[in-house]
Amino acid sequence: MTFPKVSIAIITYNQKDFLGECIESCLAQDYENFEIVIADDGSTDGTKEVILRYAAQYPTLIKPVLAAKNSGISVNCNNAWRACSGEWIKTIAGDDKLKPQCLSLFVAQAAKDEGTCDAYFSHMTTFDKNGAVNEVRLDDFFFGLSDEGRLKFALYKNPLPAPTCFIKKSALQDVGFADVDFMMLEDYPLWFKLLESKKKISAIDASTIFYRVGFGVSNGAEKICNIWYVRSLHLFRVKKLWPHLHGWSLLKKLDDLAYFYQNSIGYKFLGNQRGWAHSALVLLMAPLRLFSFLLLSKRVFAWVIRSTTLR
Repeated sequence: MTFPKVSIAIITYNQKDFLGECIESCLAQDYENFEIVIADDGSTDGTKEVILRYAAQYPTLIKPVLAAKNSGISVNCNNAWRACSGEWIKTIAGDDKLKPQCLSLFVAQAAKDEGTCDAYFSHMTTFDKNGAVNEVRLDDFFFGLSDEGRLKFALYKNPLPAPTCFIKKSALQDVGFADVDFMMLEDYPLWFKLLESKKKISAIDASTIFYRVGFGVSNGAEKICNIWYVRSLHLFRVKKLWPHLHGWSLLKKLDDLAYFYQNSIGYKFLGNQRGWAHSALVLLMAPLRLFSFLLLSKRVFAWVIRSTTLR
């Protein structure tokens, strides 16, 4: 069994209250050959001071990458990944936590596969401010598909949970890192590029991280959405996914447009607050989002994938 160097890339922006927990979870790994790269996207809440304090305490282990201004998560991820010196990169948000066996579970799986994979994903454990815990498993349906089937899957849904990803730095370099055109969406476009490039993706049958819910990029517990995330997702769909859609699958375009305008209207006219008005808006848009509701059935989704012809 080999023990490759793993770079833990912590991605932060205004996460002062949670970052210490994240760093401590990285330091507590039961695997020794790793470094920690912490990339901050121009925080203004004291996050940088937390980073510098830990970097001073662990100067040979922690490498800070501090941006002078906020540029979005895709740029911040690229800054972190380019600074990593490990063969493999484990990315984590600054408000999440690694489980103590996170790296060792990954290394054991990579050794079993004899270095044939380019990226791994695992199950994860979610938690919220009230202490509620939930286990979220990988989609077995996706991992049971052929390479072509996985690419078709990605036309309709984001197939992989970003918080659980391990990826070879060489694979990131091959596909050109995250696409900065989508400033608040670093993961979905990257998975699509990996699948288009026929990189080998595999699963770790274990939960490796604690993922904090209610404080994410896409939305919070009370807000309708992060409008910049919604705009990045829509731009990605229009530029990268829509060109592959034709025939009956054009219904997906209508669904995407309904999602975009539902969130845009909620953001602009409802003060970005959930409530009865937002619930009424969702209900009004529901007929236009029939495609998404149909895809909730795995039998229907399997038929959609089988009948899709890639352009």
